[in-house]
Amino acid sequence: PSGIARDLEPLMNILAEHRVPIMFLTAWTQFGTAIWHGMPLFIDALAESYPEVPIIITKMGRGYDFLFEMCLLIAYKYEHVYLDTVQSKPEHVARAVSELGADRVIFGTDWEQTWTAVKTPDDLYTRSLAIVEDSGISEEDKNWVLGATAAKLYGI
Repeated sequence: PSGIARDLEPLMNILAEHRVPIMFLTAWTQFGTAIWHGMPLFIDALAESYPEVPIIITKMGRGYDFLFEMCLLIAYKYEHVYLDTVQSKPEHVARAVSELGADRVIFGTDWEQTWTAVKTPDDLYTRSLAIVEDSGISEEDKNWVLGATAAKLYGI
């Protein structure tokens, strides 16, 4: 984790200067990288060193409970860390909203679902929205997750 964080310092310095958000994915990827690349531990060091850079932990663990716990812990420690809903579980969305607040959870989709769509008739937006809909969060919280959080974060 410390090596990854160190390697990212030049980029983080530029982002800090401009206060621009960055996203880091969690869990595995089909691009053949090592599993440990998807462990969000390095984000802890970056968030500590760069409080002016909003960090979005995307996939908040991709539905894996142990990775979700890491993501949630890091976001809990740092107010400038957000979680997105991509390939998450409804119960993870509900817990993130409950523990962090809906203004720290961002809706997202992922192209990955397009290559599985050949096997299922659901489109990626329907499947991604279902994660939020099935979470049981309030309508006000859904408004935050589905747009208000991103609007606040990106100043739109």
